[in-house]
Amino acid sequence: MSENSVYAINEDLYCFWSASRRHSATDFLKSLDPGYFACVADQGAACLGNTELETRAAASMRIAFFHGTETLLLLLGAFVQGPACPQAWIGECKTPQLREVMRKITVGEPLPVFNERIAALSWNSIAEAVLRGSGQPRAIAIAPKFEGFWRRLAEAYLNDDFSDEYNGLKHGFRVGHGGVAAAISNKPSGGSIPAEEDMTPLGSSKWGTSFKVIRRAGSDAKANRSRYSVDHYINWDAEHMMVVLHCISASIHNVVAALQVAHGATAATFKVPDLGDSEFPMELYTLSMAYDDPPADARATTHEQLAVAVNSPARRR
Repeated sequence: MSENSVYAINEDLYCFWSASRRHSATDFLKSLDPGYFACVADQGAACLGNTELETRAAASMRIAFFHGTETLLLLLGAFVQGPACPQAWIGECKTPQLREVMRKITVGEPLPVFNERIAALSWNSIAEAVLRGSGQPRAIAIAPKFEGFWRRLAEAYLNDDFSDEYNGLKHGFRVGHGGVAAAISNKPSGGSIPAEEDMTPLGSSKWGTSFKVIRRAGSDAKANRSRYSVDHYINWDAEHMMVVLHCISASIHNVVAALQVAHGATAATFKVPDLGDSEFPMELYTLSMAYDDPPADARATTHEQLAVAVNSPARRR
């Protein structure tokens, strides 16, 4: 006879059916590879200093950061709302749903919770619930550090800069590699370039991403079909990304282990990242800026207006 489990994704309820709920979940959890992100970090770090490889290696670490963050947050969402069937939660959850779940956890809004180990809906309770099952004093003691790290990743995930940069990197590398230097002057320049001594530096980096974000031109109305591009620049540090990836890898490993324990595993291992005297990394970029200069003469258009222009006799010739 089949077994079933009720779970929620945000506010939507679902029912998962399987011949063996435990076997289905544990088979899925065993197939995951948390160490992949640490491997990308180590391979990328080994290429830093090689002028032919380091730019691409740094980009691969940045892509892995976005990929790993999304993977971790999906697993945490499943831990909260679908621990009995994490494969169903992750397989069904769409990006807008994941963003809403992360937002509610972060701001403390009500959300259906299907994990009895979570005392209250907060990052603190979730981190404690994940690490408590380890039975390892060091892992339990470091739960507050995981909590702060996960909260920071969730906040970054909810920022539009996250999705814009991630989409630029993963869809055909629609980006320029390398950081930028930015400075500001508070003195009138009369239209000329300010003198260097009158500029206050805002930040610079060897590493970073530049990409274009497409926006509506002329009007914010949904029906408007006019567009223009905004140049966006984000600086980050490649060596710092290596540390972030190791913390993401350990985090994914621990959530998977906690889910395995929930399904009866007795030999699940938990990891504490080796950071030496350093804290968990909270800074995910050093500078984010956009050059937004919409065309002054751009006007809103509709699909119907454009169809008329495309089908005009002059256009057909």
